[in-house]
Amino acid sequence: METVKNKRKKHEVHTNLKRLSVLLTGFLPFICYLIVLMQGISLIADSKTGLAFVNTVETNLAVRAYAGTDSMLLDRLPKNSQVLVTDAAVDGSGKTWYQVKYLRASDTWRTGYVLSTYIKFYNDIAAVGEDPDFEKYLEEQNFPESYKAPLRVLHKQHPTWIFQAQRIDLEWSTALYEESKVGVNMIHPYYAASWRSMEEGAYNWETQTWYELDTGCYGTSATINAYFLDPRNGLCNDTSIFQFEDLSYLPDSHSAENTFSIVKGTFLAGEYSFTEKRDDNFYPSYGIVAGSEKEDGTVTYKYSYVDTIMQAAKYAKVSPYHLASRLRQEMGTQGSPLAFGTYPGYEGYFNFYNIGAYAHSGRPARENGARYAMQSGSYLRPWTNPYKAILGGADFLGSSYIQKEQNTLYLQKFDVTDGGNGFYYHQYMSNVNAPADEASSLKKAYKDSGVLDNSVFTFNIPVYQNMPELAAAAPANDDKNATNNNWLSSITVSEGTLDKAFSRTTYEYTVTVPANISSVDISVNTCDSGATVLGTGKISLSSVSTRHVITVLAPSYELRTYTLNIIQSENIPATPIPTEPPVTTTTPTESPATPTPTSTPTPTPTPIPEPTIESSAYEIGTYITGVEPGTDVTKFLNHFTVKNGTIQFLNAAGASKGSGVVATGDMLQIYKGSTLAQSYPVVIYGDVNGDGKISLADMVMVQRQLLQIKILDGPHFTAMDTNHDKTCSLADMVIIQRHLLGIAAIKQR
Repeated sequence: METVKNKRKKHEVHTNLKRLSVLLTGFLPFICYLIVLMQGISLIADSKTGLAFVNTVETNLAVRAYAGTDSMLLDRLPKNSQVLVTDAAVDGSGKTWYQVKYLRASDTWRTGYVLSTYIKFYNDIAAVGEDPDFEKYLEEQNFPESYKAPLRVLHKQHPTWIFQAQRIDLEWSTALYEESKVGVNMIHPYYAASWRSMEEGAYNWETQTWYELDTGCYGTSATINAYFLDPRNGLCNDTSIFQFEDLSYLPDSHSAENTFSIVKGTFLAGEYSFTEKRDDNFYPSYGIVAGSEKEDGTVTYKYSYVDTIMQAAKYAKVSPYHLASRLRQEMGTQGSPLAFGTYPGYEGYFNFYNIGAYAHSGRPARENGARYAMQSGSYLRPWTNPYKAILGGADFLGSSYIQKEQNTLYLQKFDVTDGGNGFYYHQYMSNVNAPADEASSLKKAYKDSGVLDNSVFTFNIPVYQNMPELAAAAPANDDKNATNNNWLSSITVSEGTLDKAFSRTTYEYTVTVPANISSVDISVNTCDSGATVLGTGKISLSSVSTRHVITVLAPSYELRTYTLNIIQSENIPATPIPTEPPVTTTTPTESPATPTPTSTPTPTPTPIPEPTIESSAYEIGTYITGVEPGTDVTKFLNHFTVKNGTIQFLNAAGASKGSGVVATGDMLQIYKGSTLAQSYPVVIYGDVNGDGKISLADMVMVQRQLLQIKILDGPHFTAMDTNHDKTCSLADMVIIQRHLLGIAAIKQR
């Protein structure tokens, strides 16, 4: 028989089991959710930040607005573009995306998300401090970090190479401005249209075609100029680095054996002979052919091309490796009529470096090269034999460039050192990518000859003053026809007129509209039908004065903005009517007297009041809060009233935002005239990653904060505080989980 006590005990156990069952059942969704959560965490917990580069094979890398291939395409980054990875996220299919920042020709950051598969961290190839001696050397050279990272990689590949920082006494922005003037740099039509300038003088807006500024060449854009001018882009591999090779003669490093290796397999590996008056002061006597001396004092000389190149290097103080590579590039493997003195009408004249050989005055390039060789005066001319032509041409290179502080291929193209001839215009070649192209030819010659792996190379790498934090990325180039045309041809505002006639090169306008309207419709026409425009359509007017930005994205993804200051008419301050100064009267007296005038008081200017902002729906403090997830931008802006100022609404990247949903990190800016008076970031509690919605990704962000994997601050940290206790804890994760399961929505107030 069971006792009453035992029955009571069994009942309590049964009751507790039921309670536990209910409790477990209630937490089952959360347990399952945590399993999914941990799977998501496993994908990004190991995500890294830091300096990296685009590691695609051929194609450009898509940059998107957020993680996922369904988000807006913002840009395409070419291979080897330097980026700064700042965060990571996982898309719906489980793929990891990195949030990156990068630069182009300006110092304005561009940002977006890229697939992590195509990003390579410098530190994964050659870690900081891996070679302490080299690290110390980099510090002594005072290279910036954006130089050090790729140099560590190059040092690991080639430990004997020497990298020297060359201080350039110019501001980076000044050098870029000068090198971007129309006509200074050119590009062949073969390259992508995004490389071409569309500035006045380079582009014909009437015919919509480019001017040929030189035979078959167009002017270059500031973006591609910045890419090739930025020395860091020459450090991306062990080929382009050769544009910085010191081309000076180094007798202890340069050998005839290695010089021969460079010209091996070409006509330059052989010998030549000529007859000339004997001159032991100029021609080495060992080249005299025995028994060749004649009564008129002439002798026959016979030399190898390699020996002559070594003599030319010593004579002109130019690297024999550079001379051999230049000769091979200019003359080819079999030579040309200018190498053998056989050009018709100019027989007996030689020009091994093609100096002066370009088409002009109705004559072809080679004829002009022969005419240059025939002239007298400088550089041992006339060049009547190969010995004089090779030494004289080397002297031209040495005295005109290498001895004038232009001792690298880079400096021969970009004249940013003052060797006594000023800056910018003493440039050996106009082709903007010539240093990179010639570096490739030079490296190939070294590699094919075996010189690359058994020689010590010295590289002088320019460092400008006040350079941007990262290397300038090249424009997208996988669509050859995509232009940089991001200009508008018209702007129309419903019920309003622009304060001046529209011009594609005028980027800010004031628009007057009636006072009794709450929105306007903005429409535009683009100069290029392939351009994308953001900031058109119905735009809410949140106050008497609204500042609105229209963003134009060129087919090549270059950005341009137009700003509209929209003012409602009855709130325009009336123009004050000047009043007459008070008339001074005098009291007549018996004798004439000169009246004493009463001075007109100087009016005290009325101070312009500071702008103020109020909202009928949201709380305005350090942040704007009280915003529900999914709130439309237009509806959001309708709830603000601004006095004595204008507003502008931006996304977290700093671009104008006129549509879509409001998100954490968006910014409401208040302007006093053209001066920024105040900025208010938006916080939506639970929207930690700033995509305007609350999702699993936001829980992951909180978890990473708690584990100190990724520390956030500012509005994104505040968005984690879903229970409003001013801290980030596990409780905040639970509140997000309950929101996602539909148990209880996160309170935004």
